Amino acid sequence: MNIRDLDFFIKVYECRSISIASEKLFISAQGLSNAISRLEKELGCTLFNRDRAGSVPTVCGDAFYKYAVTAKSDYDRIITEIEHISRSEKGFVRIGYSFGVMSGLTMDITQEFQKKHPEYELDFAEMPDKIVEDLVLSGEIDIGFAAYVDKDRFEYELISESEILFVPTKDSKFYDCETVSVCKIAEEPITLRNRNFATTRIMMHEFEKCGADPEIILNTGGILRSLKLRKDGKANTVIIDSVAAQFDNDGLRTIPFEEDVKWPLYLITKKDRSRSKAVDSFISFITGRGIG
Repeated sequence: MNIRDLDFFIKVYECRSISIASEKLFISAQGLSNAISRLEKELGCTLFNRDRAGSVPTVCGDAFYKYAVTAKSDYDRIITEIEHISRSEKGFVRIGYSFGVMSGLTMDITQEFQKKHPEYELDFAEMPDKIVEDLVLSGEIDIGFAAYVDKDRFEYELISESEILFVPTKDSKFYDCETVSVCKIAEEPITLRNRNFATTRIMMHEFEKCGADPEIILNTGGILRSLKLRKDGKANTVIIDSVAAQFDNDGLRTIPFEEDVKWPLYLITKKDRSRSKAVDSFISFITGRGIG
């Protein structure tokens, strides 16, 4: 029995058909049938009752499916882990960061690291905070920079904090205010990014804390869309101070919250995962150098 046999069995079990499974596996139906027969001989039991209706799992087949799925999943995790270690040993560090992070994690800092460690290669990818978490957990990236993190599942270190600011339309009754409260801004329409973004999750938590029920007219994936709707007088929005600085020439009006509403930036790695020298070097450099 090998992993390929498990793949064959799982596909037949899920398709309930040798012919359909063979098409999906790109092998002949006869070859797949022979593989299942060999597996049944090795296990000493019948896995499927075969008739014109297809391949119906037996009680033994149902039981074996549970173990086969678990074994295949464990094998895939092992392969991912070995590939991760292999790439890491070669000095390759995969880094995922949430949108807006590069305003704090500047190219100067990463270039400084590369000059200090030319033997290491950094690969960056930008994505929503939740996706950063998922890819760190799956092992597809080594290090994540995210603003909203499940602290029970990650090794994490707070790198910096940015202030979340209110951005009113010119017609907003809050436009001339020096500060605003989270609870009050719920009285006017607001745009927020979707829940994969930390800013939105932080703001929704603040709204819940004060019992506010905001009128969210759009969940968007991009800050430019929110700012355009604000400019058109459709709805207020929020922005991180480091990102707001990029729009200074646009006459953007930003107002601090009375509450302490912060956008924290964490460096995260998966708990209980071995780390390469390259990964440790980058983490030490960032935490020692500081960003923001």
